[in-house]
Amino acid sequence: MPASAYGSEFEILEVLPVGIFILDRSLRVAFVNETMENYFGISRSRLIGRYKPALVQEQIRHIIQEGDEFARRLLASYENNTYPEQFRCRVLAGRNRRARWLEHRSKPITTGPYTGGRSELYTDITAQVESEQEREFLHNQIMLIQEREKARLAQDLHDGLGQSVVAVKLMLEELECGMAARGIQDPACHRLRDIISYVERLSHEVRAISFDLTPSMLRPLGLTETIAWMVDHCADLYNLTIDFTSHGLSHRRLPDAVETQLFRIFQEALNNVVKHARASEVQVRLVYTHPTVILTMKDNGQGFNRNTAFEGLGIKSMERRAQQLGGRFKLVSGSGRGTTVRVEVPVEEGGHGEDPGVGGRRSRTGPDRAYQDPERSD
Repeated sequence: MPASAYGSEFEILEVLPVGIFILDRSLRVAFVNETMENYFGISRSRLIGRYKPALVQEQIRHIIQEGDEFARRLLASYENNTYPEQFRCRVLAGRNRRARWLEHRSKPITTGPYTGGRSELYTDITAQVESEQEREFLHNQIMLIQEREKARLAQDLHDGLGQSVVAVKLMLEELECGMAARGIQDPACHRLRDIISYVERLSHEVRAISFDLTPSMLRPLGLTETIAWMVDHCADLYNLTIDFTSHGLSHRRLPDAVETQLFRIFQEALNNVVKHARASEVQVRLVYTHPTVILTMKDNGQGFNRNTAFEGLGIKSMERRAQQLGGRFKLVSGSGRGTTVRVEVPVEEGGHGEDPGVGGRRSRTGPDRAYQDPERSD
């Protein structure tokens, strides 16, 4: 029975600021309100009585961005009309309609004359989506500015302070050599050697800070080699056993933004291990498997309970960086069970590199430590 036969029952649906479809038990369109008519730019006379799955395939999917995915989800809900569905879709501009974002909500009808049918509501969320996109754009710009400022500071440290510290060290060494050549024996000579050692450590710290700000080798060498260098550096510096394995990246470069953000996530996760985990062993895996790159870091530290512990800016920063790349971030931890960080990021084809190839394994052990990876079969 057409919805017009129940006129008074549908009067309120006509004035609602959401688009509405009512489907009967045979999935034919029983009612469409004026708002829905305006959203899709299709007159109700061409919708009422039509078999909705055919209508989706023949007309509606062609006016929706990524219409095939839209049709797939909608048709699946018709085939198994037992569950509610919710997703976003974007209507393309065309005759009698303007471009807009809609939120689709639908569920089976369980009471009344259309029991066995389905109700569909479409809410205009264009302003909300545009606001989200604007916030995301601003955040991306802030991240870009931060990376540029880090690069500038790193260059200033290297070319300015770093060179000055090296110059001071050379002058002190020249003074020491001069005193030794003249046969000067004085307690001040030993003090001078201590000062030279201190200045040398200061030089290393300046270089380390400069590298933390922006790894100069990331652009020419790529993510895999830069992480490998960092593994070697930190294993010695922090007395850690770090097992690093990469697969699928030996002949492939990722887009610059992906490499930079993944390195920042790796850097932050390793920083958390050093500062908080009290770990002795860290396992790092970097894997490319089309169309995704996966970074996993697992330590044997003290861990923490995410339900009770305060999560600092570092974890939020890693999660945001992953989201910025359209990826997923997962952190699993527990008291006494260590911590695992996993990041999955989609990689578009046409980026740097060629054949994925097979990566390799690199293990670094801190001073006076021995470690055998239980996963190794060799």
